Amino acid sequence: MGLKVFADLYLYRTYEIKPNWLKVKLAMMAFLAINAFIFLVPMMPELRQLAFLSIKNSTLSEEFFTKFAIEEIVGVSNSIPLLIEILMGSFRPKLFKER
Repeated sequence: MGLKVFADLYLYRTYEIKPNWLKVKLAMMAFLAINAFIFLVPMMPELRQLAFLSIKNSTLSEEFFTKFAIEEIVGVSNSIPLLIEILMGSFRPKLFKER
């Protein structure tokens, strides 16, 4: 991840006129970072605690399933921006008014 961020910042500094594909790529990278730090990182300790309690009780609680479903949706929502970012970096299409 660090290498990808470094490469994106290098590309951003290399181009004098920023192409639209690079702007989209950086926007997707920002979305992924915000999504991870606002939703996924704070949710992990709660989910781990519920998992440990479930192990002690030998059954999964309803609260665990609820938190897990939310984390699953947030995690899946990362796949589309990640795919867009990969496509922008690989093919570098001309977007919008650049054509």
